Amino acid sequence: MKNNPPTYTRLVIGFSIIALVSIMASLPHAQQRKQNFNLVNKSGLAKFDSRLTQAVRPCAREDLTIKKGQSDQAMGGRISLRFVIKNVSSSPCNLQGYPSLVLLNKTGKAVKRATKDNGGDSAASVTLEPGKMGWFELDYMEYEGGTFKSCFRAARVRITLLDVTRPFVLRGNLATCAKNEFSVTAIQAGAPQ
Repeated sequence: MKNNPPTYTRLVIGFSIIALVSIMASLPHAQQRKQNFNLVNKSGLAKFDSRLTQAVRPCAREDLTIKKGQSDQAMGGRISLRFVIKNVSSSPCNLQGYPSLVLLNKTGKAVKRATKDNGGDSAASVTLEPGKMGWFELDYMEYEGGTFKSCFRAARVRITLLDVTRPFVLRGNLATCAKNEFSVTAIQAGAPQ
C-alpha cells in the first residue's frame, strides 16, 4: 500500500498550521514576559535587570513629607486623624512598622505619647515609589469621659518613623486628656481610605 501523497501533504500542512497558530497565540505572553524580566540579551547570554536584584533602601528624612490628612469625628469626641506620608525623592524607599507620635506643649515638652494600635493592622514593610503615598492613623478621644471638656491642647505633634533619623514636627492643635485612648496604626501603602 502506498501513501497517497496529497493526503499525507494535507496532514503535514494541517499539523503545521495548528503548531503555527499555537505559537502565534503564545507570542504576546512571551513578549510580555520578555519586557518584564529581560533576562537574556541578543547574543543569548544571561543578563540581569539591576532593578530586580537591588533591595529597596530605607527612606531617609529628606525623601519624605508628612502632612495631616482628613479626619473623622464620631459622637462623644472620638477622632480618627490620618497623616499622609509622600515620597518626594526620585527612587523608591521603604518604611516599616508603627510611627512614634508625641504631642508637645508650647515649650516643646512631651505631654502625651501614642501607643500602638494592635487592632488588626500588620506592621508590614511598605515601599513608597517616587511620588506615591503611605499613611497612618491617629485614633483618640478629644474629651474626658462624658464631660465634653478637653484637658489640654497640643501646640505641635512630633512624628518619628522607624529608621528615619530626624523626626517631623507639625503644628498640632489636637485636644485630648491624659487618660484617654491615644493610639496610632501601622503605616499602610497607598492613599488614605
